[in-house]
Amino acid sequence: MQPEIHFHPEYHSIIIRLRGIATFQRIVLYLKSLLSHPQWSAGHNVLVDCRELSVRHVPTRAIYDISDLFKLKGSQIGSGRWTFVMKSRIEYGLARMWQLLTEDEVRFSSHICMTMQEALEWLNLPEEMCCEE
Repeated sequence: MQPEIHFHPEYHSIIIRLRGIATFQRIVLYLKSLLSHPQWSAGHNVLVDCRELSVRHVPTRAIYDISDLFKLKGSQIGSGRWTFVMKSRIEYGLARMWQLLTEDEVRFSSHICMTMQEALEWLNLPEEMCCEE
């Protein structure tokens, strides 16, 4: 399933909604879809809504591979801020593992949270953006 990508140029921000079951191959496709989008430019702030994405069965090796992918694409990603909204403590923990493996080797900042409100606050975005379809 393709990600829903919503650009908000007035905030230099993007909201991405992911659904389904996460695999390394799907994460590669999600990132490729974003970075090849005509409106993409390095340095955007990105909110990734993973509340409808199941990541609990992603193997540890795949988390390392996803981290390596983000490091490899680091120059295309740039120095923006990325926040990920997770739906459970287990998935939050897996996302934190990715963050710890990635954060010292990329220019962008990342934040993992469990509510849209926290994600929007971290990116300094208006609250009404959480409900846009």
